[in-house]
Amino acid sequence: MAYYPNLQKTLRGDVLPISSRNQVQQRLIDDTTGSHRLKAGLPANWQIGENTGTHWSGANDIGIIWPPNRAPVLVSAYLTDSSASIETKEASIAAVGKLVSDIAF
Repeated sequence: MAYYPNLQKTLRGDVLPISSRNQVQQRLIDDTTGSHRLKAGLPANWQIGENTGTHWSGANDIGIIWPPNRAPVLVSAYLTDSSASIETKEASIAAVGKLVSDIAF
């Protein structure tokens, strides 16, 4: 998937001026569609900026996570070709967020 490398270049690279990078980052932070996905698996004091997607057979979430007092981390989770309910798909993506907080930090 090209989304992760593009997000990395956009938010962590120098392809955009800092003002534009901050604007993109703020739009991801302001997103309200991911409350049951990656964000749901993170501790409450961690900030996330994310972009979600949903299709009849899949769901995804990609974003940047700021653990307290640590460098930000980029995370992407894609669930495809699934007949599960949207609630089950979102719970699976939330489990990825929990895994990030449990293992990586």
